[in-house]
Amino acid sequence: MVAALAPSTETTWFAGDAARILIAAGDIAGARKWLAYADGQGLKGRQKAALWPLRIFLSDAGVASITPKDITNWWNDRAAAGAGALVQARTLFSLLSAMGVSVPSKLWAKLLDGGSGTQAFVPSAAVRNALSRGAVTGSRGGTVAMALVALGERGAGAENLSAMEMAISALKKINFEAEAKSIALEAVIEAGL
Repeated sequence: MVAALAPSTETTWFAGDAARILIAAGDIAGARKWLAYADGQGLKGRQKAALWPLRIFLSDAGVASITPKDITNWWNDRAAAGAGALVQARTLFSLLSAMGVSVPSKLWAKLLDGGSGTQAFVPSAAVRNALSRGAVTGSRGGTVAMALVALGERGAGAENLSAMEMAISALKKINFEAEAKSIALEAVIEAGL
């Protein structure tokens, strides 16, 4: 149903939700269309910040062009959004770091006191070691297999952030950038970013 809708001035408010729905359905081109339309509407502040994580992980350009100022601007526009914003920031910062983007230390420091209230799981030492070793030695099959084991049945859930960071970082090391971005995008959707 969402794929049949066309972005318009009456539906600009729905752009983020439409993009998330289309991403979940595997329609990346449709999601990009909604985001492009929203960008053309001149959104500012919180509205623009709410779409930024989707934009960066859907971009063909990759995350290399993201600057600390971009991250700080997102934080400034989202920080007043309440406790949920802290969990979202923790997720986004972790994903960006795993993708090789430097998140300013002062922003990480702001998250220290904001407990997530979520039980966190960490893959076993054996899985972490095998995943790291596979990536370092360039074993594509081993790295992909261990990334799947690390993610396990928890997948892209907030409680599995540590495994996502490890899997994304390992996949990037073996030049599986698109696959790493796909995991990050799934986590962005799961976190409501």
